[in-house]
Amino acid sequence: METLASKLEETRVSVNSTLRSEGRRWEHFVAQRVARARSELAASLSLTALERSLLVRVDASLVALDGRVRARLDALSAKKTPKRARVARARKPATRASASASKGSGTASKGSGTALAA
Repeated sequence: METLASKLEETRVSVNSTLRSEGRRWEHFVAQRVARARSELAASLSLTALERSLLVRVDASLVALDGRVRARLDALSAKKTPKRARVARARKPATRASASASKGSGTASKGSGTALAA
């Protein structure tokens, strides 16, 4: 019987020892986790962290606004006639209808033959 009692006592001591060591490990884990959470909280509430988060949001807004402004400028410049096309249109000879209308108006000088002199 004594052997059974001694085995039970040995088992009980072993379990108690294991539970104590496991308890210490958990206490250490919780203490480390709390310390890390406190430092993260303090860092997130610091003035520089708040300023940084605000500036990151402002930067994102400005980048989006810049993209919209560039798109609008591109749209406006696409509608504008290029300078070469405007110059070519100005030098283009008059159409038949506009030439005959100016002949009949009497504004052309005698002997010029056409109303427009290029």
